[in-house]
Amino acid sequence: GVPGTRMPAWSLSGGGPLNDREIDDVVAFVETLGGGRSLAAPTATPYPVTPVPTAIGAVGDPGRGEALYAENCAVCHGDQGQGRMGATLTTVFAAINPQAYARAAVQQGVPGTMMPAWSQEFGGPLTSADLDDISAYVIGLSGRSSGQPTASAPGADRRGLLAGGLVLLALLLAGPTLLIVADRRKRGAD
Repeated sequence: GVPGTRMPAWSLSGGGPLNDREIDDVVAFVETLGGGRSLAAPTATPYPVTPVPTAIGAVGDPGRGEALYAENCAVCHGDQGQGRMGATLTTVFAAINPQAYARAAVQQGVPGTMMPAWSQEFGGPLTSADLDDISAYVIGLSGRSSGQPTASAPGADRRGLLAGGLVLLALLLAGPTLLIVADRRKRGAD
């Protein structure tokens, strides 16, 4: 695990469910996800601006959310949610209610990351209505309905979607820790 965060241990020796071989396999997989993405600053190339559609079932005004996003979020997450030093927001959120998940992340911040709390109740500048508007806009960036699980094939079991999402979320959360463990092992072998 990562001390001081919610990241649990994954190795058997740390109380987790994975043996050394399984950890090495997950580390190898996570390392393939980097894809050589460049972290260079985006260029000032003009691009067509298209309105972000309102997510079905969204609470809040995504038009107002877009203005609030530009004022408060774009510096870290990019003008269109493409990510900079903050997370990319154009991918589907792994949650049953993505808007509630996005709203909570903006409201309370994300422990262990640079994402601070933005709501007034946690010392930030945003009201409850602002949080609704920004989260409606952000969910529109991903193209996912705010209150609906991911669409599935006819007859598919929704529990399978939840389980798959939880596994993916666990891999994403475990990735940095597994890379640290692999690096420590490698350094110990040198």
